[in-house]
Amino acid sequence: MSEDGLLLNSYLKTLKLPTIRAEYKTIARKCSQEDLAYEDFLQQLVELEVQQRTAAAIERRLRQACFPMVKEMSNFKFADVPKLNKKYVLDLGRCQFIDKRANLVLTGSPGVGKTHLAIAFGREACRRGYKVRFFTASELVNTYVEARQERTVLKLEKNISCCDLIIIDELGYIPLDRTALSICLAFLASVMSGQA
Repeated sequence: MSEDGLLLNSYLKTLKLPTIRAEYKTIARKCSQEDLAYEDFLQQLVELEVQQRTAAAIERRLRQACFPMVKEMSNFKFADVPKLNKKYVLDLGRCQFIDKRANLVLTGSPGVGKTHLAIAFGREACRRGYKVRFFTASELVNTYVEARQERTVLKLEKNISCCDLIIIDELGYIPLDRTALSICLAFLASVMSGQA
């Protein structure tokens, strides 16, 4: 590699542009063959970098959300729940309720798809740039109790308050210690309202 190539690689590494660093030769060849302008070459490089960063950010938010499984709206079987208003559910899937700071409560008999929809809404929120955290009710209570014992409630508080959407699944499904649950829910309500 020439000295100029080494210098360019060094600059791209310093600027943290890994996609451009990996792809600039390929794009340069392609643009040369198609006789494109320098601006087109630069635009294609920057576009690749932005696409890669966007994809990485979505993957990071999905990982941090701690979903127990992958569930998407496209896989939901609306025919199995005929009383469900499909248009309304799909509208909720656009995640506008998050900007409105509205709570969303999914109720119904076991097996109708509440968890599926909750995860699907959460995954779509991650794709739209929102920070999401999924808990089962028992996991949230246990996390809070452990944080109290380890004296890390403030850290937990900070992590939860950074989220745009908190999903609590199986609330009322598994019997929990009433005292711990009420303290935990009060804690969560205060964190989400900014009073904690």
